[in-house]
Formats: sequence, C-alpha cells, structure tokens
Amino acid sequence: MDYLSIRYFEKIMRNANAQYPRISPYRVMMRSAQKYVTPAQKEWIVEIGRTLDAYRMRVAGKSLTEIFESDIRGLKNNRLGDCGESSALSMGALFANGYTDGKIARLIFEGQARDLSTGKIVSKRNFDTTHECVVLNLAKNACSENPKSYGKNSIVMDAWEGFCSNISEAFKKYFDIFLSGTYKHIDKTNNVELSYKPRFYFYKHNEEFNEKTVEKFKKLFPDLII
Repeated sequence: MDYLSIRYFEKIMRNANAQYPRISPYRVMMRSAQKYVTPAQKEWIVEIGRTLDAYRMRVAGKSLTEIFESDIRGLKNNRLGDCGESSALSMGALFANGYTDGKIARLIFEGQARDLSTGKIVSKRNFDTTHECVVLNLAKNACSENPKSYGKNSIVMDAWEGFCSNISEAFKKYFDIFLSGTYKHIDKTNNVELSYKPRFYFYKHNEEFNEKTVEKFKKLFPDLII
C-alpha cells in the first residue's frame, strides 16, 4: 500500500474524529491517577465512566453493524468514547465511503523470558492490552498469530490514538504507547531477558458486510463521507 493510499484512509479517519469529538473516560481516569483530583472532579470521572458502561450494556448481544450504528449515535449524543467506540466509528466511516473489508483488532503482546545462563526460553505469556483498532486490506490467508501473514498492503486505522499507518509503523507506535519503547530488557533478579512481540487478535463474526451495509451507513451518517 503506497503512501497516498494510507493518507486517503487517514483522511477518512480524521474526518470521522472531527465530526464526532469525544472525551475518553479511560484517558481521564489514567491522567487523574497521576495527580491530585478534588472530590467533585473524582465524582465527575466516575460518572462519565458509568455513563459509557451503561451505554455498552444496552448494545450487548446485538449484531456488529447494530453495535457500530449505536456506538456512533452514542458518540454524537454523549461525546464519550474509548478505543472500542472509536473503532466502531472507524468501521462506520469505512462503510460510508464504500469499504467493507475492515476488521476490529485487539492488540496483544507476546512476552517470553530467556534464561541468560542457558539461553533457553523458560516462560511465555500473552499480555492483552484490551486496546482495539481497525485493520483493513488484510491478506486473505492472514492468521492472527503470525503478523507476517497480514500482508504488505494492510493498514491500521486507530482513531483513538489518531493515526493511520502500515502494520510495522503501527507496532512501533504501540511499543512506545504501551511499553515505553521497550522491546526487551534484563531482569537481573531472575537472570532472564524479557522480550515482547506485538500481534493482533481479529474478532470473528458471522455477519457479512456488503453493498447493503455501505448504503445503510451512507444514508445514516452522510457526515462520514469524504
């Protein structure tokens, strides 16, 4: 996928973000934990989180397109949304512009510990960030466990973090965001080297996204069309 193509999808994402500005309860909560907040501020933080959680409960069990539609309307009404709602907005924006191959993806870091004395791998563990984004143009044979299979034309659209890029650039950003740029480090106490590899988990669903989906979202959300 060439630079201009990525910039085109970035334009779709930026228009969606501009049309549906929102506060992220998660970001507010994380920032408040780093500094003193007044009781009134704390009450407001709890309330916006409660509002968003209640909205999520109302859409539980619905089809994906119904959830996307509901999430986008919720962004318009409440102006509250984290990465899940931002991904729903991205999917709606893709539909409104004629693209149906986007997939909701969840970021996973595969961690392993290597004994520095023997060189052997002594432990493996997956770290679920719970962060969601959208990946499009995936290769037909793409396998969640193997990032090399995603395809050179794959694009990550992350409306919550505000970027659109190829897979490798996205993973670099995620290392900075979630691991402070740490690819590996030495645990001297246990004499092991800890290393991390990012990948996605792609949500499975039985719903087909097609021309009817495109026409529906064009009609419902014309402000998402560029």
